[in-house]
Amino acid sequence: MAYIPFVDGKPVFSDDGDDVVDDVRENLMALRDAVVAGVMVGWDGTVTAGTGTTEKPQYLYLHKNGASTERIRIEYTYGTTGGATDNPLTAVLHYTADDDPLGSAVWESMGTCTLSYNSDGTVASWAWS
Repeated sequence: MAYIPFVDGKPVFSDDGDDVVDDVRENLMALRDAVVAGVMVGWDGTVTAGTGTTEKPQYLYLHKNGASTERIRIEYTYGTTGGATDNPLTAVLHYTADDDPLGSAVWESMGTCTLSYNSDGTVASWAWS
């Protein structure tokens, strides 16, 4: 049996009851798998140094493959002292449905993840705001 990834266009109003139930079930299973795996099938990524470096990039962009203009941007800041030195300190997530090549996207905040580190540089905890 072939894996069924998330399908944006399903279910549709014109489908009958059984098709709708199957489409919803398959999409929910694909979402479950994406949450557990930490990635979404069909979403590619690029890293942009921005004001950072290739070792500590400012942005990570996740984008749907194909013609979609949907994007998720993760903007990182890095620690400068103690165990947080050179490690991601905050990750601010943003979403846009219209990321055009000219950069006029309107980014909506999804949330901020703030990490704390032990003195050896390992992650101690994180919190969302």
